Amino acid sequence: MNVMMLTAGEGTRLRPHTQFTPKPAIPFLNVPLYAYPLFFLNEIKLKKVVLNTFHLSSKLKMAVNSFKYDFPIHFSDEQTLLGSGGGVEHAKRYFQSEGDFILMNGDEVIIPTQPDFMESALKRHRASGSIATLLVMEHLDVGTKFGGVWVDQENKILGFGKERHPSAKKGYHYIGVAIISEKIFNFIQPGESNILYDGLTQAIQGGHWAQVVPISCLWFETGNETDFKSATQQCLSTLAQNTFEGNYLKRLIQWRAPDTQFTHTNDRFILADKKLNCDFAAMSGYNVIGADVFLKKGCRLKNCILGPHVQIKHADQLENMMIINDQDVF
Repeated sequence: MNVMMLTAGEGTRLRPHTQFTPKPAIPFLNVPLYAYPLFFLNEIKLKKVVLNTFHLSSKLKMAVNSFKYDFPIHFSDEQTLLGSGGGVEHAKRYFQSEGDFILMNGDEVIIPTQPDFMESALKRHRASGSIATLLVMEHLDVGTKFGGVWVDQENKILGFGKERHPSAKKGYHYIGVAIISEKIFNFIQPGESNILYDGLTQAIQGGHWAQVVPISCLWFETGNETDFKSATQQCLSTLAQNTFEGNYLKRLIQWRAPDTQFTHTNDRFILADKKLNCDFAAMSGYNVIGADVFLKKGCRLKNCILGPHVQIKHADQLENMMIINDQDVF
């Protein structure tokens, strides 16, 4: 199966961190965000993966190429931001005449609560002859905080947006994963566009069937620092549990950050590089510490996220801090 990951955006809501690191390369639980959607596909065989690039493209490529995958990686470089639709059209040479492909946002933290979800979605897509099958979940903020995917009683997509479609039975939250027919290229043109609001909407209006497949999962917003910290805390709590979700996270971290160890006692959660030389007793709350971090002896941490190579040379105490840029010295 071919895959396209949308990784070109500027991540403006997560500034200043994304001024130095492209959002898909920012570590979440010591694993770069782009690796989460890739691991989401670990139950199917991948032919190739294409990532579109624009913002800090050389840093994104360096992050991706630093790890060896079992499939080839290609990059589709954009001179201007083209959006999800324009980005797909710009990369069409990788997908034309090769059938369906999977389209994914490159910064989604999705933790399934059951196995075989992708295989099931692929079977339903192929059986339906749909031009697109979107993976969705139920969410209380559909139609308010998030635009919804509005469907009828057969899960046929009627439209998108915060405003409920007049014929809709239900609205779902799109989790950023879709199975797309190569027929979509008939409905997207060169230039900036949105794959849902422009390309797929035009295809639906032209009579094509598009559907949703609801799945059971945990989905976390990481678009701004407040949500990123909240997602970190919730995922560390999940990691401490002997559940399908907790074991899924353990496997993901072992795959992509095998030198990371996790410890927890009561309400204290620590995910840190095994080589870190520090006094864990000086830490409280939740803390995530990346590889090759220098931490001043005796420095007390509470609810902190430190990216790889960060240096804490002077501070005696840090609380509620997220430090990703390795050029900063505290």
